[in-house]
Amino acid sequence: MAETTTEARRQIVAGLVRQRADVPLAAVRRAVLGAGHQVTDSTLRKDVALVRGEIEQEQIERRQELVATFMARKLTHREMLRGLAGAGIEISRRTLDRDVAAVKQLRREFLGASVEDWTAQEVAELEEMERQAAQKEDNGLRLKIKARKHAVLGIDKPAKIAPTTPDGEAPYDPFNLSDEEAAARIAALLDAARTRRGKRPARSTKPEASDQ
Repeated sequence: MAETTTEARRQIVAGLVRQRADVPLAAVRRAVLGAGHQVTDSTLRKDVALVRGEIEQEQIERRQELVATFMARKLTHREMLRGLAGAGIEISRRTLDRDVAAVKQLRREFLGASVEDWTAQEVAELEEMERQAAQKEDNGLRLKIKARKHAVLGIDKPAKIAPTTPDGEAPYDPFNLSDEEAAARIAALLDAARTRRGKRPARSTKPEASDQ
């Protein structure tokens, strides 16, 4: 019952703060008391701070998704700042640098975890195939499976292969997408990276005013 009451109270607070970020505490108190919730000013301040923190984090994540899209399009920092300004987001070069670093870290975490997951699954399947081949006493197949497993684990020195488009005529560019496709793919990638962390990313400091 207490949890339900707390959630209902916080929904009221969230509605007021999202409607007006600098809503006076007195207005929040009136709304909460009017809904039949008895609460201290100290608790209300914590509720307001919690909602403001959530809003700030949402703004950071949205901004970083835009930055990631700009990075995929290989824009310069100056072009990124103009693009953000066009979306109504004014930040300094220092804040942009931090966002770029945060996006790179999220991508490294996501890609690294993805490779580890794939490797573990591939090795497990190969070991099962090897077990079945051993039962059939098929040594030729076992050798092929072992060779594949060694390649997956990187035991054998890998050959360097430059990726190309399917027709083999041009270098492969994974970011040769429309702006909408790039934005959707990058947003999904960042969300997956945050999910793999098991928590939201470390919060950036409050954006500084543009120093451009």
